[in-house]
Amino acid sequence: MIRKILIILFGLFLCLGNTHLQAQEEEKEPKWEFNGYTKYLQNTNFINLDGATLGLNLFHNRSNLNFVPNSKFNIAVEARTRLFYGEQLKLDTTFANQIDQYNGLLDLSVRWLDRRSLFIHTIVDRAYLDYHTEKWELRVGRQRINWGINTFWNPNDWFNTLNFLDFDYEERPGSDGIRFQYFTGTLSSVDVAVSFDTTIVGAVKYVFNTKGYDIQLQGGYYRGDIATGLGWAGNLWNAGFKGEASYFVPIEDLSPDSVNAFQLSLAGDYSFGSGLYLNGGVLYNSNGDTQNPADGGLGGNSLASSALSPKNLFPAPWTYSASVSYPTSALSNLSFAFTYSPKGQIAGFSSGDLTLVIPTFTYSIRDNWDLDVVGQVFLASANEKYSHLFSSAFLRLKWSY
Repeated sequence: MIRKILIILFGLFLCLGNTHLQAQEEEKEPKWEFNGYTKYLQNTNFINLDGATLGLNLFHNRSNLNFVPNSKFNIAVEARTRLFYGEQLKLDTTFANQIDQYNGLLDLSVRWLDRRSLFIHTIVDRAYLDYHTEKWELRVGRQRINWGINTFWNPNDWFNTLNFLDFDYEERPGSDGIRFQYFTGTLSSVDVAVSFDTTIVGAVKYVFNTKGYDIQLQGGYYRGDIATGLGWAGNLWNAGFKGEASYFVPIEDLSPDSVNAFQLSLAGDYSFGSGLYLNGGVLYNSNGDTQNPADGGLGGNSLASSALSPKNLFPAPWTYSASVSYPTSALSNLSFAFTYSPKGQIAGFSSGDLTLVIPTFTYSIRDNWDLDVVGQVFLASANEKYSHLFSSAFLRLKWSY
């Protein structure tokens, strides 16, 4: 009941914010900022190649409200409401529990309707107070603490690791915590952050620039581990070169995952004058699973929906990535992304390789209307032959306001 009251109050707050925004636009005194979007996503899952499919439909609304009382303060509250229906919801009895989970200090989520074929859920995933000056910034509350650099995998993103397959969550997960940034120079800063959920993450990051490279050093406490990290971003000749590495040493046995872990992610990219963009990378996971495919999480569509951690960003020991994108017109773009994991025991395949292919086509219908078509195809080898594991096709229409 308390959570529903909080969500209803949040809705009233958004309505008041929108009213104030319109009034202040007329007065030319913008103190409130209100925006968001509404999306429809149709997801068809191909379980095998004999025509068996499983469908899921999603209506997704996001509302963002910012109150700026003066040049130093900012108060932000953001929420996402999703309505799911379809065959997958009927068959997956754990679906609602997978959606309705947040490990923060306060559970600001509500299940408005939970039926066999219909599920409506709201969560406030941003709610923070920000105070900033020219030299420093303090942010308290539910926020995104992003220390990652690379596109696919981010070993240095300790606070809220993202799953790159979850393309429909552009804002990415948040954390309940405190973050303090002090800008020691034009290209240098000190960042201190602590997040609180079922366990604590606390760390310090130092960023500086040398010889054209942005370098970050970080260290701290990660869920029972002492953690250290290194990251960089710069150029090799005319190509971009980025990297991240983190090493975790357990000092408390908080979970079965309490083992030493090393994650390394390297990436390079290059843009041509024609608009063609190339990106390639590699991930090394010292805890990559080659013996227990069930724990590896590669069966079916579990990888696409699973919550990853910086200690285990992808279930295989080695994974290679490549992507290419090209603007087919002024309003459209076509891209293909690939990942390849060799010699992993995958979903019951003995000593197989995993290949993931992600084609994406985007089209801007109007200034605030976008259309996306996305595919995710999982293939695995067995007895030197590739077999289809699982595929998903997505059609998404988005209206922004």
